[in-house]
Amino acid sequence: MRNILQHPAVAAIGESPAAHSDNSDAQQPADTRNHWSDTIWRRSAVAPILSHRMEDMDRTLQAMGALQQILMRDNRGVIERESDPDTYYHGLTPNEQQGLHLALDVIWRGATDTMQRLRDNEGNCWRTRGER
Repeated sequence: MRNILQHPAVAAIGESPAAHSDNSDAQQPADTRNHWSDTIWRRSAVAPILSHRMEDMDRTLQAMGALQQILMRDNRGVIERESDPDTYYHGLTPNEQQGLHLALDVIWRGATDTMQRLRDNEGNCWRTRGER
């Protein structure tokens, strides 16, 4: 029987260098991208809790629109390929199409939940910044 040689774990595989430093930024959220619509909502006069929810809604609508455009382009490509045999269009696989439709459904459900919280004024989110 062979001996199993244990190798030490390689540091930092799949991690940022900050994860191994004394000045770790691990307390920061994973997604620190600043979208243009986030900036608009943060500058608005609404309460921070409302601003955050409106940022989510704005991003959700943009994501849904982008996925819908991909599906529409694929549909147009398929129609063009069927009407003109000289047209080459590979298109999305059935799994890719289903994945996009599922993504739309998940995004839509998240948006529906956020809208319900806004309608219910959860956490008194409709107050303005001056009413903290």
